[in-house]
Amino acid sequence: MDATHDGSNLGRLDHMLGSVETVFNLIAAFSIFFLMLLGVSQIVGRTMGYPMWGYIDFVEQSIAIFAFMGIAYCQRAGGHVRMDLVLRLLKGRSLWIAESLAIVLSMLVVAILIYYGYTHFERAFVQGDSTIDANFPVWPSKLIVPVAFSLLWLRLLLQLIGYIRMVVDPTRVPIGVPTIPTIKDVARQDIDTIGNDDGPDNKTTGQRGAGA
Repeated sequence: MDATHDGSNLGRLDHMLGSVETVFNLIAAFSIFFLMLLGVSQIVGRTMGYPMWGYIDFVEQSIAIFAFMGIAYCQRAGGHVRMDLVLRLLKGRSLWIAESLAIVLSMLVVAILIYYGYTHFERAFVQGDSTIDANFPVWPSKLIVPVAFSLLWLRLLLQLIGYIRMVVDPTRVPIGVPTIPTIKDVARQDIDTIGNDDGPDNKTTGQRGAGA
């Protein structure tokens, strides 16, 4: 059962927010690819005696794109580093209560980051702050921080609602929340990965070795 496509309002909100997160993550991914091409162009240009003007400043300002714009997507996928040794010992309602408390604490921290991130953007915008070498305005990169964290805060809010839903009735299907994979799930993923690596080429090599 796909939790994001069921008939519930929470599932629809999760799907809508997930679409925005996917767009943000794609922008971050393409920015990395673009910077890679830009770096190659810089190397070729310097070799030919034509270094790219403002390259260092541009790279410094663009780091915020791939550093922050994919953070909400990672939270949705449960890709962040989690200390779940204690959580693995919990089951049922106690597990969802612990997850809810962790989300509330995370929302508080992210809200503080949003506030101070916005104040840094506002100060840079009002004062016309720019980079040292090429004089690029720095407010666009600083604006990315509160925007990306705001999207993360909305994801945390949605997950909090999902956890509270599970606290009320632990027998429900989790919607909009990452679940802790069991040892069996991890082992199954490893087996699938090994099975996918054993492709036609590997089988052909094995057959040739046996024939030899």
